Amino acid sequence: MGKHVDVGAILANLSAEFVDDCLDNLDECDNAVAKLRAKSGNTQSHYDNLHRHVHSIKGTAGTFGFPAVGVIAHRLEDFVEALENIHNHLDEVQNFLDSMRGIAESRQNPTDEKFQHLLRSLPRAQNRIAAVRPARGVNILLVMARNVQRKIIGQELSACGFDMSFVATGVQAISFVLSAKPDVVISNYVLDDMTGGDLARALVAIEATQGTRFALLSSADASEEKERDIPESVAVIKKEVNYTESLSEHLIKWGLFGGYIQTLK
Repeated sequence: MGKHVDVGAILANLSAEFVDDCLDNLDECDNAVAKLRAKSGNTQSHYDNLHRHVHSIKGTAGTFGFPAVGVIAHRLEDFVEALENIHNHLDEVQNFLDSMRGIAESRQNPTDEKFQHLLRSLPRAQNRIAAVRPARGVNILLVMARNVQRKIIGQELSACGFDMSFVATGVQAISFVLSAKPDVVISNYVLDDMTGGDLARALVAIEATQGTRFALLSSADASEEKERDIPESVAVIKKEVNYTESLSEHLIKWGLFGGYIQTLK
């Protein structure tokens, strides 16, 4: 007979190795933040180092039994991307890092109740005082290749008080919507793995995601998109000079703003 393999022991060892690697990565992140705070050396190098180690944590946490750490790492990436200047928000960045460290040092994933409380306590990216505020905590998923346009839209929406999340592909978007259930998905029409229209149809076809509000940024107008079999529930926003105003109008129509109303600039 073959030798018995203790799967539980193997997973426990891998989990322990992840914790050690995670703490090493967090030490590097703390060091990068300290150097950014001191404004010493090459600022871009420190920023890249921070991003690299956070991304490493995000990529392995869920696989080795710490999905909460992976979610917080993803939230930190989203938080930083939605900022105009990270130097003004280093205390908030440290908050994310400390939250991940607390879980890693405890060597166990928190209960759902504790984790939800922790997520609600994490900082939100708001770049300036804005007259617009969401009616409640609203999360928007922006599906777009990492580029200048994605950063600008993310900054504008975060400045209005929205919690922003970012993914680059349709497959990543479907996974995110199934797990995180954002209030709105805003997608570019051109994606690396599918079109934004394909993504919209997929979310409509999946029972668990059918009610997701969806805005499609396209070079075509609404009548042209109908010929591409875009679902009726999708808000098609033509990318022209005033497309951010059209986007804000749909957010207002969906009841996602509270108090004063102001279009995105």
